[in-house]
Amino acid sequence: MTQPQSPQTSSQKPVKRQIVNQPVRGRILNNADLSDADLNGADLSDADLSDADLNGADLSGADLNGAILSRAILSRANLSDANLNGADLSFAILSRANLIGADLSGANLIGAILSRANLIGANLIGADLIGAILSRANLIGADLRGADLRGADLSDAKLIGAIVVNAYFGSGKGLTEDMKEKLKQQGAIFGDRPPVLSPK
Repeated sequence: MTQPQSPQTSSQKPVKRQIVNQPVRGRILNNADLSDADLNGADLSDADLSDADLNGADLSGADLNGAILSRAILSRANLSDANLNGADLSFAILSRANLIGADLSGANLIGAILSRANLIGANLIGADLIGAILSRANLIGADLRGADLRGADLSDAKLIGAIVVNAYFGSGKGLTEDMKEKLKQQGAIFGDRPPVLSPK
């Protein structure tokens, strides 16, 4: 008779790290269960992690440059100082994730859920955030230059000190009129026109 599998324990975490922390670019890990895994500083550049469960995982300082994380579950994950340059995070769940100082420049975050995410000082230059959920997200000091936020929900998001030059907010969903005016004064673009980037 087959015995039921026991729940995952913390002793299995090093095994998960061993599976992925190898000097191989572009590994296939879609649908993998890496919840609560210790992947601090791991090289996951160009990896396929689509639909993976990374809930609560420690990916601080990890290299996820060009990785595919579409529809991945990253709730409460620690991605502080992670390199997510050019990564595909479309429709990923990043609620309450720690993205302090993360490099998300050029990342695809279309439809991503970033509610209550901590993005203090994050690099979001040129990121595609169309339709993303950023309600109550902390974007203090984040760099949003040239980012596309059309249709994104920014209800109660913190944007103090954020760099918004040529960031395209569309209708500014969730933003108060007062906040829209302040952002316009800082170089943000609202309305139906696409952003015209400065040659500088």
